[in-house]
Amino acid sequence: MAGGAVTLSRPGESSARLRARFATSEVFSVLGIAVVQGRAWTAEEGHAASRMVVLSRALAKRECAQNCVGHPLELGRRTYTVVGVAEDWHPVPMFQGDLTRRPFVEPDEIYLPVETAIADKLTVVDGTAIWGGDQDTDLAGGNVSWLQLWAWLPTADDVAAYRAGLNAYAQAKGLRTEPGTQQVALWPLMEWLDRLGLVPERARMQLRLSLILLGVCVVNAAALLSFSLGRRRRELAIRRALGARRRDVFVQLMWESIAAGVASSALAVGTYALGIRVVAAGDVLPSAITAMHAGAMLMAAALGVVTTLLCSLVPSFEICRVSSLSSAFAKGAA
Repeated sequence: MAGGAVTLSRPGESSARLRARFATSEVFSVLGIAVVQGRAWTAEEGHAASRMVVLSRALAKRECAQNCVGHPLELGRRTYTVVGVAEDWHPVPMFQGDLTRRPFVEPDEIYLPVETAIADKLTVVDGTAIWGGDQDTDLAGGNVSWLQLWAWLPTADDVAAYRAGLNAYAQAKGLRTEPGTQQVALWPLMEWLDRLGLVPERARMQLRLSLILLGVCVVNAAALLSFSLGRRRRELAIRRALGARRRDVFVQLMWESIAAGVASSALAVGTYALGIRVVAAGDVLPSAITAMHAGAMLMAAALGVVTTLLCSLVPSFEICRVSSLSSAFAKGAA
């Protein structure tokens, strides 16, 4: 597969440039992209260079009022037929794209058979290498490299068999192998991203420092909650002396802890949103990184509530274990 670009023509409207993905029919199963309407093109349709496309959900909402399947699209003065709609899929970084030049870009909007891209001479935007005397950019030429080859290898046996096949092919063709190993390089996805250095060491250090700061904040929160609950020993002991059950006192303390956790969560989410907006206002980082994520907001909210509950458990149990008013006053005096 490869990343490309196509121009969408609309009658009576200005044209739009779409981010495209040229691939074989297996791209959806290998990358785990769900087709929510219609279907993907078949291998036979791809080999025949059929003018079929699959739209992303976001593009389908913009271009079609209801069902897009069967809808014609004008792409570069040619008519293509929509056969399916895929779920919006936006990994960060876009590992299926050109990681050396554009690792953080907007998601793909339209998917086309790679054979169709070759036949219709569509534009490839990912890295293209040409060697030899002839500098012709024919995508089907033998001196042009522009395709990525991806394989889904779920088990160790699959990896070993695939590696053996690659080694045999490399030796038969006299291709370059890894120095000192005589093995073709084959990396899992996460190791490949790490090898490219997309996450600099400075960012890793900042993450470690942030986790240390988070731990310090949790310890401080536990100490403050314990101190504040300890100062209420006499008040709660009087309630116990007047007939309040341990369970009622404990439930009250837990509800108070939840309220404090919700307040801290609201503050955390607000701080997160403000920080993201400040960072996104500049041009230092791409928009794919500085976008607000619902998962991060929910994690911040849940962390605030869970932290206050856990930090309140021990002092609440200690207070509820007080059996008499005199012992509560003695502990309060101590």
